[in-house]
Amino acid sequence: LTAIIPILAVLGLLKSLAGSSSALFLSVKKQSYTMVIMLVSVSGLLLFIYPLIMRFGLFGAGVSAVIGTLLSIPLVIFFTIL
Repeated sequence: LTAIIPILAVLGLLKSLAGSSSALFLSVKKQSYTMVIMLVSVSGLLLFIYPLIMRFGLFGAGVSAVIGTLLSIPLVIFFTIL
């Protein structure tokens, strides 16, 4: 159980970076950017959650959440620069 806490800390850090951009996009009427970012994040989570839970249990669930968020970070950077 204690092995999952560092993974969740990393997830919190990544979510804070990605989450702050959604407020920016919503303020400039770019809701579609936020939708695409969330869609990529959820898709990455759904793609990896089952195999990682079967292999690593609760630790795998945390890692799959981190992977889903990591997949959305390049889009956040791209849409911010755009």
